[in-house]
Amino acid sequence: MTIICGYIDQSGKVWLGADSLVTGGDFIYPEPCRKIMQFGPWWLGIAGSGRSMQLASRSQDDIAASTHPEDIVQILMDLWALAGYKREEARFGPPDYDQYALLARKGELYTSSSNGILTTPSWGFMAIGSGMQIAYGAAYVARRLNDSGREVVYNAVAAACAMNTGCGGDLVIFPVE
Repeated sequence: MTIICGYIDQSGKVWLGADSLVTGGDFIYPEPCRKIMQFGPWWLGIAGSGRSMQLASRSQDDIAASTHPEDIVQILMDLWALAGYKREEARFGPPDYDQYALLARKGELYTSSSNGILTTPSWGFMAIGSGMQIAYGAAYVARRLNDSGREVVYNAVAAACAMNTGCGGDLVIFPVE
């Protein structure tokens, strides 16, 4: 379970945040996990399987060299297919791998569903993972209170960790520069 989120503040600066708790069923791993990694100009976080970030690391040069977020989404889709991830038939749209990605670089923020659909934030904030709905609510309130970009992301991650048992550990908040 995870919360990974990002926010583009009014100045155009991108802020990212995540929890560090890793669970597997009823087991809680004793070591924290870095859930957002840098690949060249891109920052990538994946919710779904911890193995997905290991897979992405195998293609770090291709991800780093990508000029368009759609290229990174295709790299991830190809990796999930090669790794044998089961692709579930979706009720609407293409089949789904049940993996979600958050992509960012300076001034840009995207999420990708596991069927390859790329989205941009309508009001600056995006989140993936089990704590996503809670994070959206907290970010909305923080934004309405005119909090800084860092505070919006911090409040979103902190709320998800407080209210979702699958999120927790240290909070990691930083700007994309």
